[in-house]
Parts: sequence; structure tokens; C-alpha cells
Amino acid sequence: MDLREYLYFTSRPDVLNKTILKAMQSLFADAGDKPASDFITQILSKGYVEQPVNYQFYDYHQIILSVSEIEMLIQSIGNVQNNLAVDSTAFNDCTLYITLLQRCINEKPQSYHEYWEKPPQFNLTDYSLMEFQNFLFGSEIIEGDEREEHWYLDYRLGVKGSFEHIANLYIQMFSNAYQLLHLFSKSQLERGLWMIMNSGLQGYTAYDLVWENHIDIALKEKLIYSMFDLYRTLFAVEPLNQTCHMWWDSFGYKFYRIINPAENSEHQYLQNAMFITLQKILQLDSVDCQFAALHGLGHVRHPENAGVIQAYIKQHQQALTADEIAYAEACITGDIM
Repeated sequence: MDLREYLYFTSRPDVLNKTILKAMQSLFADAGDKPASDFITQILSKGYVEQPVNYQFYDYHQIILSVSEIEMLIQSIGNVQNNLAVDSTAFNDCTLYITLLQRCINEKPQSYHEYWEKPPQFNLTDYSLMEFQNFLFGSEIIEGDEREEHWYLDYRLGVKGSFEHIANLYIQMFSNAYQLLHLFSKSQLERGLWMIMNSGLQGYTAYDLVWENHIDIALKEKLIYSMFDLYRTLFAVEPLNQTCHMWWDSFGYKFYRIINPAENSEHQYLQNAMFITLQKILQLDSVDCQFAALHGLGHVRHPENAGVIQAYIKQHQQALTADEIAYAEACITGDIM
């Protein structure tokens, strides 16, 4: 099986991620439902989708069960769910499992030709800010399905646009980030922001644009500086689980492991822009933002880290625990994860 065949096959509704299947099996084991657990064992042992040579990503398995057997699994999950508190994590997980299994029954898989014939196309050339925001955050997907949550990694995506135009849209969006809290749900924001702080969209995420060689350094600096408003008006109000904390883990990672800014003047400009922005975030009246800034400083590894972080520790010493002080001190040298 080559890569194109594998990508097609793992997109089918009758193919599920191993993590989902193992979670279902654990659910049935805890409920003492051996027949249902045995069905999952059968899928895991006989339904594995062989990956192409030198390709390692998620493990997928085909649901090699009859419709009646899948319906039995759905009924078993429903029985477990009836004993759970509504809106609990386990209850929501059961809803996801039922939805995925129902798709196996109700959705007819595309043919290989259909899957590749009309790939999704996104021409961002003339997008307004609202259109761009809807593109990033507006989709409703099945939570927990990696194929949909990571749609921006799709090899077939046909994203087009000007790097400069998209960078300016990000700047506008970050500068008015408070509006996003009123336009989209928490899950939509978390998913969309996690996407744009990583590589994807065929080079059009905010992360990719910061490191894109064909964009003027002044525009990159402006993009980085605008991220302060993202923290001031959005993350300070709603940190969105790990998104606030991990934002600079992504943008600053190359300084942490890969490149030496002293060897490249543009990298020095980027490092300085991130350092200045993180200094400002560190002064916000938000513990989540402060520790995100410390984390970011630890990855950006600017020569002036020590003075800034030591001043922060001195200013907040009465409020910080011993572990928090130790973490802040580790950020001076970048001795963090």
C-alpha cells in the first residue's frame, strides 16, 4: 500500500484509530461486558491497516464486523452511558464512540477515485477578516476523531493565497482577539488556535509564516508583537486549557533545539521580537499568562532572560511556591520541557 492508498483508506468511516478502539475496550472491560470487549479484540487483531514503508503515524483498524455486531457494540455503549452522569467526560466519550460506530453503518465510503478526484480547495486570496476567522474556527467536527481534528494536515489541501495578506489577517485577528470569545465556542477556539500555532495548512499557519523565508522581517515582527493582544484580551480571560501555556513552546522551539540566532541576523530579529512580547505578557495580571511567558522565555533562550525572570521572581516572591520559583529559575537557562 502506497501513501495515497493509505491516506484514502484511513479516511473511510469504517476505519478507526487504535486509541479510540483501546478506549472502547477499556470501557467494556470496566463494565464487565466480555462479548463487546471480544469484538474490539477481533478488530485490533484482524483489522489493522498496514502502513506504507517508512511511514509512522497513527495506527488504524478497519471495523471488520457485521452491521448487527456493530449495533450490539452501540447498544453496549448505550448501556454503560445510562449509568454515567450527563456531561461527565466518560459520558461524552460514550457519545463520541456511538457517533463513530453509527458512521460505520450509515455512511458509504468514497471510492479511491472519488476521494482524490475533488480535494478540498481554499483560495484565501481575497478573504476578509471574518471569512478568515470562519475558515479557522467555524467548522463543526466530531470531537476526538484525529482525522477531522487534524484536517489542516491533509495532504490534499489546496490552500492558496498571499503570504503577506494572510500574515496581515493574523495580525488583525490577534489585535482584536477579544472578539473571538463572542464569535466561537471554547472548543472551536482551542482547536483553531492549536492549529495555527503549529505547522499545517500547506504553510499558511501563523507558525509557518513566522518562519517563512519569503516574508519581510518587519511583517514577521509585527505578527509576533500582535500576539501580546492575543494574551491580553483572550488568554487572560480564557486560557483554553493548554493552548495558552503551549503557544510559545511551538513558536520558540527552534531556538530551544535547532538554531543558534547568533549565526543568522533574521533569527536574531525573531528572537528579539519574541523576547519583547514575552516580557510584556509576563506583566499581565494573569497567572496563566505569566507562566506561559516564563515557559516561552525558557524556549526562546534570549541572552537577557536572567534579568527579566529574576526581576519577576523578586516581584512575586511572596505569592510563588517553592516549586514555582524553581520552575521560573529553570526557564532562565531553558532547562524545561
